[in-house]
Amino acid sequence: IEARSPASMVILPLDPSLERPESECVRLYGSLSHFTPMVNGYSTSLPDAYLATCGVLNGWPSPEASRLLDSLGVELVITEGFATEDADTVWTWHGRQFGAVDLVAR
Repeated sequence: IEARSPASMVILPLDPSLERPESECVRLYGSLSHFTPMVNGYSTSLPDAYLATCGVLNGWPSPEASRLLDSLGVELVITEGFATEDADTVWTWHGRQFGAVDLVAR
């Protein structure tokens, strides 16, 4: 994963709530260090379809979520708080588990 730059990425689970937008804001702020386009929303405005999109993507690795990620051009999935069995990289930070899955390499 480190050897290439993915076209776009997503950090799951997505937070569909504007009650506490900090989690997505921190993720978007972090994107300044890697400059990879992200599917994780934008600022504090949610498009109409965002809630439905969150519901589907938070079910990843379901077939429906995988199809949606493919249609969005997502090549890298970062998981926060869990790691799938097929994760390419797994690490822990401040007691939380993270995983990275390169969808192109699958």
